[in-house]
Amino acid sequence: FEAIEHVDQPELLIEKLCKSLKPGGKLIISTPNERRMPWSADKFPEHLRHFTLEQMVYMMNANSLGNIIPYTQDKFSPCIRLGDDGKFLILVGVKA
Repeated sequence: FEAIEHVDQPELLIEKLCKSLKPGGKLIISTPNERRMPWSADKFPEHLRHFTLEQMVYMMNANSLGNIIPYTQDKFSPCIRLGDDGKFLILVGVKA
């Protein structure tokens, strides 16, 4: 959780994580939602970027993950719900 925005090559991180999954295995990954918390170096100096739902789904699909379900969460809220309108995206995908 909350790691992909810190790496230079997020596509390679997703690829490596997916390679470690068996068919039917699940990847759960989260990131700040670019649409709700746009990245800026001033606000988030430790982050390299934030992602949209579409960008995350694209990277996951490119690595044989399907049945992707988006969840969302707002900052400091214990509630996780279906959708992509919160400050954080949480995606669950299943390896084909």
